[in-house]
Amino acid sequence: MQKIIIIILTALLSYGFSAWAFNPVDDIRMFNLVTESFTAIMAAFFFLKVDALKNKPYHIYLSLGFYMAFVALCADSFDQLFYHNELYTAVVEKSMKLLGYAMVFVGVKKWLEEYHEMNLALNRQAITDGLTGLYNRRGMQQQLEKTHQRAVEEKRTYCVIVIDVDDFKVINDTYGHVAGDEVLSVMGKAMLDFLNETQKVGRWGGEEFAISEFGVSLEEAAVTCEEVRMYLAEHPMPKSIADHPVTMSFGVSQLKGDASYLDVVKRADRALYQSKTAGKNRVTVL
Repeated sequence: MQKIIIIILTALLSYGFSAWAFNPVDDIRMFNLVTESFTAIMAAFFFLKVDALKNKPYHIYLSLGFYMAFVALCADSFDQLFYHNELYTAVVEKSMKLLGYAMVFVGVKKWLEEYHEMNLALNRQAITDGLTGLYNRRGMQQQLEKTHQRAVEEKRTYCVIVIDVDDFKVINDTYGHVAGDEVLSVMGKAMLDFLNETQKVGRWGGEEFAISEFGVSLEEAAVTCEEVRMYLAEHPMPKSIADHPVTMSFGVSQLKGDASYLDVVKRADRALYQSKTAGKNRVTVL
C-alpha cells in the first residue's frame, strides 16, 4: 500500500510540475504518449512486485532502480503533453533513466549470481552423501561414467575398488545405529583425506564404498587398497564403539576390452564377495 501511494504521488507531482512549469503542446503525440505511459506502468509494476525479494541483498538495487525508471518514464510520458526545456529533459528524464537502469542492472546481476550459486549448491547436494561428505551412489556413478569415457577416448584403463565394512551389522546391533553412522562418517572422511584428487571415492550404499582410479594397473590398485586398509586400521574410530575393531574387505577390477563401467563394477563386486568368503579384512583382485 505504501508503494502504491508513492507511485500515485510521484505521477501527480510529475504531472503537476509539468503543468505548472511548462506550456502545453498543440498537437499531442498520442502514440508516444500511450507507449511511454505503458512503459512507466511496467516500471511501477516491477517496483511493487520486487518486494517479494525484500530479504535479498539485491532488493534495494532493484527497488530503487525501478522507482527511478518510473520517475523518468513518467516525465517522458508528460513530455508529450508539455514543452520541456533541455535542462529538465537531461536531469529528470535522461539522468534518472540512466541511474535507474544502472541500479536494475546491478540488482539483476547480483540476482543471477545468487541463482547460479544456488544451482551449484543444489547440484552438489544431489550428488553428495550427507553422512560422509563423499559422493553418493548417483554422484559416484557420474564419476565412473566420466572416468570410463576418458579411458575410451584416451585408450587407457582404470580400476574400480568396492569396499565393505566387515560385520557392520554387529556394530549396529551392539552399539546402535547412531554409533554405526558415526563409524561410516569417520571412515568416509578419512578416505577422502587419504586419497588424492585422481582417486574418486563415494558411498556406494549402506556400509559399502567405491573408488575409481584412472590409468593404473590391477597391481597398483591393489596397493592402493592395502594402503587404505592399513590407514583405516590405525585411524581412531568413534568412542561410541569403545575398542571394537573395524576392518574392511576390498574387491578390485580393471577395465578390459569394450566392457562398460557397470561390467567393471560387477567384477569388483565378485572380488569383494571372494574377500568376504575368504575370511574378510583382505584385498581380492579379479
